[in-house]
Amino acid sequence: MRTVRSFGSLLLAVASLVACGSSSNETDTATGAESEDPREICDRYLVCIAAVAPAGLPAAQMGFGDDGSCWQGSDKDAQLCIDACEAGLEMYRDLFPDQAKCDLCQAHDECDQAAGELCYQGECTVTTCGNGVVEAEEICDSARPDCDADCQGPSACNPLSGYGCESDACALYPVGGSDPGVVAQCAQFTVIPAGEACEMTSLGLCEPGFACTSPTQLPTCDPAGQDGCCARLCMLDAATECADGEACLAYVPPLDYVLPADLAHIGVCVPG
Repeated sequence: MRTVRSFGSLLLAVASLVACGSSSNETDTATGAESEDPREICDRYLVCIAAVAPAGLPAAQMGFGDDGSCWQGSDKDAQLCIDACEAGLEMYRDLFPDQAKCDLCQAHDECDQAAGELCYQGECTVTTCGNGVVEAEEICDSARPDCDADCQGPSACNPLSGYGCESDACALYPVGGSDPGVVAQCAQFTVIPAGEACEMTSLGLCEPGFACTSPTQLPTCDPAGQDGCCARLCMLDAATECADGEACLAYVPPLDYVLPADLAHIGVCVPG
């Protein structure tokens, strides 16, 4: 905490110097601000402080807030504060990597997309996240519905590649309640071979890369009184996993279970 307090004091000192050293005759122009509102980084910095160091928020607002001392002088003085806010936000993000309110970006349009940058895991970087394809080390794709900006959730793992699980497999598993659905989670279980009957609620689940599929999708499926049959999963629009003569159709879980929106890219190989 000593580091946090010391850096916060430094930023406030910058704001104080700006206020004392400014004059209305100065006409310097701030440089290096890519945002239409260069003060946005300070707004985000204040949101971060409110989340991780709320006791310091009132003092920080005196310098970096809407009516703070940072904005009472020249453009050059304001740029000093903007640079200080950016440095402070980076520091807090390093100290609190799990606090999303301290991320350096929140959306792709905050990054230099012309240079291939996207907002990935809270910072602008060149990445495949958001390119419309769920890569092996992604759980979903942020260009698709309800996927987090970093392509790492909200589901726990990738049923196609197993990413997100170490020794366990990533399985589509049912959750009950008034609105039954399916979740992707890491689990150890007795493996049911491909093509055999399966139950969504049993401890035995289909082998990795397969899922218990509604018999309505598989004309050759004989569920034998169970919920469905194990079928190979695939990714819609990129169905390289399917065999010749098969098509990749949207996965339909048995028993009217609902697949979460961030896994809507999941399909199942069925006879074409």
